[in-house]
Amino acid sequence: MSNFEASYELILKVLREISYNDNFYFKPIMPKLSDIEVISLIS
Repeated sequence: MSNFEASYELILKVLREISYNDNFYFKPIMPKLSDIEVISLIS
């Protein structure tokens, strides 16, 4: 596992623990990544 993958998984796990919802607002078309997953990739 690369360092990028490990960082992504760790950040995603922490964000899911502190957030009760994966998406922050309603989107009529379901995106491929949830908002929390996008934030994890950016961090």
